[in-house]
Order: sequence, then C-alpha cells, then structure tokens
Amino acid sequence: LEYDLAKPLVREAGKIADWGNIFRRLFFDFYYQQMHDWDVKLLDIESYNDMVTQPNQQ
Repeated sequence: LEYDLAKPLVREAGKIADWGNIFRRLFFDFYYQQMHDWDVKLLDIESYNDMVTQPNQQ
C-alpha cells in the first residue's frame, strides 16, 4: 500500500529529475560553447597583439 502511494511521487520526482538533467545539459552545452567562443576570441586578440608588438621588439 505504501509503495502504491509512493509510486506517483517517485514518478513526479523522476520527471523533475529529467527536467533538471535537460536544463543542466542545455545550460552546460551553451556555457561550454560560449567559453570556447570566448577562448577563441581571446586567443585571436593575443595573437593579434603579438603580431602588432612583434615588429616593434625586433
């Protein structure tokens, strides 16, 4: 009887957990994509700075 009462709760908890996983996956996919984009931009800026400052050093 207690198990039967708990079943809907477990099902709801499972749905909530699924939504949590979906949200987390979407968030981290977006987050890592952004971080990757920013890393690329930062690398571009650094390499650009190197290109600009290199001739002055020679």
